[in-house]
Amino acid sequence: MITSPHNPTLKLVRKLRQRRWRERLDMFVAEGEDLVEAGKQARWELVHELHAGRDVAPELLAAVSELASGTRVLAIFRRRWAAPDARPLRLFLDGVRDPGNVGSCLRSAYALGDAQVVLAPGSADPFAPKAVRASMGHVRDLPKSQLGVDIQRHFEPKYITIRGKGDVIKSLRDARKKAKKVFLAADPDREGEAIAWHLANLLDVNLEEACRVVFHE
Repeated sequence: MITSPHNPTLKLVRKLRQRRWRERLDMFVAEGEDLVEAGKQARWELVHELHAGRDVAPELLAAVSELASGTRVLAIFRRRWAAPDARPLRLFLDGVRDPGNVGSCLRSAYALGDAQVVLAPGSADPFAPKAVRASMGHVRDLPKSQLGVDIQRHFEPKYITIRGKGDVIKSLRDARKKAKKVFLAADPDREGEAIAWHLANLLDVNLEEACRVVFHE
């Protein structure tokens, strides 16, 4: 188990916070069970995987985490790019400088099923921590193993936390405790509205007050 903050792997995690090191080493960091699992399922080349309490002391993993409350698992993957192909649907990002917006666009393209994302010079790094986190999307869903509504209560939905989203929700709730005001800035579409509604309920946001922000590139 890693017990020193000077461990080479932890030093590598800290380096990869910077774009120049991500580009030089051709690697990026993914935090949280859902992102790490998604990366492995997509067959991204895994360089390192660290679990708190198993591979590294929890306080050391928390110290290199970009999440407000730390993380239980963190992985380093090799970056991967795809050459333009003949797919009919493409999303072209020109000068989108906010990593969070780039991540949201990647998530939207994935939702379309077979869209390719093309980034022009001047756009934010899609492998930046904020962009990677923003590509996560939903945190709650209807259960797949049972009927997702309560027919005795006028078909009231029974939402559950999506597996692996615990780190994300904990981080948001910890940040909520320190904030005077929470603003929801989801994409201006039905999916964005759903994500904002779920987050409002998880974070006890008063929907009767002004709490929405909309960005347009």
